[in-house]
Amino acid sequence: MNQEKIGKLIAQLRKEHNLTQDELGKKLGVTRNAVSKWERGLCLMDMTLLKPICEIFDITIIELLNGEKIGENEVQEKSGIIVEQTIEYSQRQIKKSKIKNIILTIITLILISSTLFIVGKAFLLYKYTYNDKNNYKQIINGLKIKNTIKIYKKTINEDLYIVEDYYRIRNDFKNYNIERKDNIVRYTSINKNSTSTFLANKYIQYLDVFSSDNVQIFNVDEKDDYNKKFNSADRKYFLLRNDINDDIDFLYYIKENANKNNSLLSSKREILEKYALDLFVSTTIPKVNNITLITGDYRGYIFNRDTSREIHIIRDNQDYIFTLIGKEFQSDEYIKDIFSTLEIK
Repeated sequence: MNQEKIGKLIAQLRKEHNLTQDELGKKLGVTRNAVSKWERGLCLMDMTLLKPICEIFDITIIELLNGEKIGENEVQEKSGIIVEQTIEYSQRQIKKSKIKNIILTIITLILISSTLFIVGKAFLLYKYTYNDKNNYKQIINGLKIKNTIKIYKKTINEDLYIVEDYYRIRNDFKNYNIERKDNIVRYTSINKNSTSTFLANKYIQYLDVFSSDNVQIFNVDEKDDYNKKFNSADRKYFLLRNDINDDIDFLYYIKENANKNNSLLSSKREILEKYALDLFVSTTIPKVNNITLITGDYRGYIFNRDTSREIHIIRDNQDYIFTLIGKEFQSDEYIKDIFSTLEIK
């Protein structure tokens, strides 16, 4: 069937019957635009409209589909050809319709999948974005200050040391009261004006706490049980993948990634990692004024506060913590002097 030929016939008959496109459309229950498309040969009418069109123009269906009027003696001859052409056209239309339906189905599935993905990711971001980042500011500001103390080991006379189970250091605390409990050793001096304290303790590093199975802070909601979504193995993999080997690496990673935010393009793992890190920093790492790095013969860092200095010495994956409280202990020179005598067993 020739669409353009059929369209020209409809246009010719419409004009012969003094009908506008709008009037013909109303008679057939279609729009003026539909009639216009038929007449321009852009498409064919629905097969259900063949008979109504033929009745309006007083022609046969064979003549309409042939695209021209024919004599009675040609009807039989043309009818077979027209039927074949109609069948072929219908088959093509059915095929096009199937392809169209398949494409529409695929597009619909893509749209549904995309919507579910966006909604799911938005919910994940809403649920696992930790907004209280005060500690981040402390650590970032602390590490911005390029504080470094170089401490080199020196030996002194044996009788000048105080010796404890896991360390020895120069005895500047001869007249202090001593308390020992488990791994904690506390030397305290109280006078009229102030209290001075030297406190020693050993503990695992923050990164070991972060990756531990016993970290309770990740179970912030028993109904949700975040620990199952981002468990100890996930946290260990996070440390390994980012080459975080000790607490100094950990602190610098926190500083460098503090201002990074996740988006809809972030993976589920990235969202859960960031939430774990934010939650851990905000609930576990203490607030400090700034941080001093220790280099030389020791590797470590110092948390500096208004009235105390907390010295962390990292040795054999262990964090040895020494806290000095008192004005006489606050200078860098004193820290370098006394800790140059530190020996960890």
